[in-house]
Amino acid sequence: NCVLISSSTNLPINLNVSSVIGHLLDPSLSQYYDTYSGFDFSPIDPTFNVSQRLRSKLKENINNLFIGFGASNDSSIFTKILNGLINFNYSGKVCILLSPVYYNKYKYINKFNNHLNIDIYQNINSIKDLLIKSDMVVGSYGNLTYESLYLGRPFAAINFKEFQNKYSRILENKFVLKNFGLSSDFNSNMV
Repeated sequence: NCVLISSSTNLPINLNVSSVIGHLLDPSLSQYYDTYSGFDFSPIDPTFNVSQRLRSKLKENINNLFIGFGASNDSSIFTKILNGLINFNYSGKVCILLSPVYYNKYKYINKFNNHLNIDIYQNINSIKDLLIKSDMVVGSYGNLTYESLYLGRPFAAINFKEFQNKYSRILENKFVLKNFGLSSDFNSNMV
């Protein structure tokens, strides 16, 4: 017996495996393999546990916004979002998690503190506490998406790569997030 763990939606039907585990598997795969699929099999940090699973609704007033993007060479997304928040006269807290790729953007982003209430985080062990405090999460499709949804936090996806956009559209069609498409098409007026 062999088990395959997949982050894909679909697989070839002739793999030499008995079971497949994945969070977005196409239900039709169950006719070929024992499948274990759904949000219970999504990539969640092991520090999260079932007792912390929360449900929440989108609040009318977002007072604590969490922004986190993984590794990408395009740091303009922060400028677009922060300028959009300024134009919207956002008065809540903005928590930004900078991945190591954005290490040199700390001072640049901190300049937005003249107009917004921003806390910037880097090199933290777990984002769980930051997500629990947030009213909404903005980021690209990835583990952060599932961690946010697991904790019942509304998620807005702005993606760097087409595969992220594809999976975000699938989740948007399941009514679990809002997909704003590719970062190259995103602008501050969309905030």
